[in-house]
Amino acid sequence: MSKQQSIAAGVALSLAAATAAAGSVTGASLDLTLGGGLTGKYQAGTNVGATRGDTITVSDFLVEASGSVEGFLGATVGFGYLEQDALPATGLPAPNVGMMLQYGWLEVEPGSGLQLQAGVLATNLGYEVAPTYANPHIQLGAVWNYQPVYYPGIRATYDAGAFSLYAEASKDGSGFTGRSNPNAQAVGISGEAAGWSYAASYYNRINDMDTVDLILSGKLSGLDVAVNLDYHLLDDPVKTAGKDDTALAVAFYAAQDLGDGWSLPVRLEYLSDGTSGILGGVDSAFTVTVTPTYRQGPAFVRAEVAYVSASNKVFTDDSGVPQDTKTTFAVQAGTTF
Repeated sequence: MSKQQSIAAGVALSLAAATAAAGSVTGASLDLTLGGGLTGKYQAGTNVGATRGDTITVSDFLVEASGSVEGFLGATVGFGYLEQDALPATGLPAPNVGMMLQYGWLEVEPGSGLQLQAGVLATNLGYEVAPTYANPHIQLGAVWNYQPVYYPGIRATYDAGAFSLYAEASKDGSGFTGRSNPNAQAVGISGEAAGWSYAASYYNRINDMDTVDLILSGKLSGLDVAVNLDYHLLDDPVKTAGKDDTALAVAFYAAQDLGDGWSLPVRLEYLSDGTSGILGGVDSAFTVTVTPTYRQGPAFVRAEVAYVSASNKVFTDDSGVPQDTKTTFAVQAGTTF
């Protein structure tokens, strides 16, 4: 499942579980659906730096509106605040600092399975999405942390029935070098086969970094499971002589339904960037995240412990001494609407 599809699923399907057709507005020429979510979080940790020992934040507040006019021109807009706290960041997230347009695009469907979108797009890369209420965990994963999220661009998608193809061109400012709005291009395929969902994308930030992203998800022995693999390669203009120019990041997700509203999601990740610095200069690292969750209709409460261990000392304790591990603890409550 792509990130854009995951946003739609996380917002729309979660909302459907809350109440059928909630927030739907129809008229002679307008069909509009409203949705979104709100979460609050307490978080603390060890080796998260000296700035904040713990935090209480609004981790997500997003209102999404989507609709179409006479079935001709469609639009989707997401406005709000998304903390985007991801492993293995060296500290705790800052408090809520403002609201903004997160994404928004116009779309037309000329026919024959073709869809065209233009605006601030949600990337098709990655298993996780920025609104945490649509993910199985409170903190976003380390693999997610090095993927694009939202960016201005145009995208063409062709639905062939058994699978979909897409191609896009964008101005993505999230590249390895941090340059403002480097040109980027992407192509990909997604679909389902033998009960499994799959997606593969090639994402090229021109003169910056290329990424191959692979996703596989489905059911295995009663578990909801998924794998997200990214291979990153620096382009020639940003390579450094004598240093590595590639990185590998893999995330494995498994969630067990325990019944009576309870579930137990687990995430395991492995990172390897050698001397390239692509993944924050960890050299190699692994993460373990466990998030027991209770859901009642559209509302949920969950706790989480996340552990990160890296070969390099990329973290600091409260005295500023470099460390190679970090542990965070969090509790989050939220609802979709």
